[in-house]
Amino acid sequence: MTTKSQSSKILAYLKEGNGITPIEALNLFGCFRLGARIADIKKMGYNIVTEMVKVGDGKRVAKYHLAI
Repeated sequence: MTTKSQSSKILAYLKEGNGITPIEALNLFGCFRLGARIADIKKMGYNIVTEMVKVGDGKRVAKYHLAI
């Protein structure tokens, strides 16, 4: 899967009102570099909000949302 198609799929997922974490991006889209794909989406002109959330083991990870 190309980075362009990953970005497109992630953007479509965000447009549906979903947020996404790196592990979700890996599981759903095979994307190992979510931060890079988010940067690509931002370069397209979309406003992305980053929220830090705790995951099961207490670590904090970024969760990205499309700003309304």
